Amino acid sequence: MIAPFWADISTNVTPDSHVYWRKNTSEADLNRTTEEITQAFPNVKSIDLKWVLVATWVNVTRYCQQQVNCDTRTNTFQAVVSTDGVRSYVLFLYDELSWDLGDGTFGAGFYSVSS
Repeated sequence: MIAPFWADISTNVTPDSHVYWRKNTSEADLNRTTEEITQAFPNVKSIDLKWVLVATWVNVTRYCQQQVNCDTRTNTFQAVVSTDGVRSYVLFLYDELSWDLGDGTFGAGFYSVSS
């Protein structure tokens, strides 16, 4: 499991909430991901990535059980998964985080403290 943000989210509270994903082999995405990986992992000297999967959560809100008077604060973040065919890499990128816990169950025994 890859979980860039461990909380219950909703994409139906605000009209500009979306989840996008793309898998590609474009040179621009491969180069940018290679730079991010080698910067984060200095021991990785040379990699030849084969593909990149980018999943983006844009303006998602916390899950609201009651579906009325829901919190409209939003979070935007990404998970970037890539491989060179031997090793796999995952990057979590966060733009803006305004909330940390949804109304749903906590799942897996983990708890979060609201800020």
